[in-house]
Amino acid sequence: MKAIRHHSFGQPSVLRYEEVESPAPGVGEVRLQVEFAAVNHFDILSRRGIFPNLPLPRIVGFDCVATVIETRVARLALGQRVVVLGHRLGNGGPGAYAEQVTISAEEVFLVPEDIDSEQVVGLGISYVAALYALERHLKPLPGETVLIPGASGGVGSAAVQLAKLLGATVLATTSTPEKAVRLKALGAYVALNYSGCDVATEIKKLTDARGVDACLNAVGGESVQQSLHCLRRGGRMVLLGSAAGRHVSIDIFDFLLRELSLSGATVGKLAPTERYQYFLRLCDWIRQGKLHVIVDRVFPLADCVACHEYVEQHAQFGKVLLKP
Repeated sequence: MKAIRHHSFGQPSVLRYEEVESPAPGVGEVRLQVEFAAVNHFDILSRRGIFPNLPLPRIVGFDCVATVIETRVARLALGQRVVVLGHRLGNGGPGAYAEQVTISAEEVFLVPEDIDSEQVVGLGISYVAALYALERHLKPLPGETVLIPGASGGVGSAAVQLAKLLGATVLATTSTPEKAVRLKALGAYVALNYSGCDVATEIKKLTDARGVDACLNAVGGESVQQSLHCLRRGGRMVLLGSAAGRHVSIDIFDFLLRELSLSGATVGKLAPTERYQYFLRLCDWIRQGKLHVIVDRVFPLADCVACHEYVEQHAQFGKVLLKP
């Protein structure tokens, strides 16, 4: 089978489109024919070497929708369409950037027949993570103002829709006027072009100098301090990502004076069955027309280098997919 592997950590150029063996499933495993793989920032960070102990060479990819082509478990049958929602795919185990993947059946779940595959694969990490962070950690109350920085990516576009579904008034930031227009169409009350304004100043103007009640930050880096400046006294922020940088500087004195709170969220500790419950709820919202996974582009698997370059340039709006 063909797959995307890298033998060293580094820039997109380390990714190779190679012929590799597709392992036969062992006890409790299934072999899947991949239909789509989603591209996540974790894929990029892990390719760069954020986890230098990951075994190399490795196949990249956290998310996929696929068809069962060989099974060693009774629960899954040949020809069934499934999604992988677990811990090992693309994270020390096999990866989704491949024509086939063999994985433990404990991480594989059936997909509702009436949900399109491109919608399904987009839900896996981005939308599940955004819903988990909002409901379990940020807990927005109806009518509260919630800031979503860098909202044009996969998690950001998910968070805008989901925060609104939960009753919040969403304020979003993005990198271009065109993306700002699209975010308002998704449900943002306000969408600011951060490259053309001082975000904290604009947020204060929009909230009568009060600031927002809460912030879901899936960006990291310098946006963390900027987001803190946007919070009202007693405001709270949940961190969900670090694509823009893992190390930040925080004004502790201001943090104390304004009684702010900061916490982190990750779906990494959720059991696959818990992720599947979030996934099914998201599918229900898609079915009801309340939610739509935004798919920006679909790249052929062989063009994975160009795909990663595209994502690293922040050119996308929503999810980017690979098709074997």
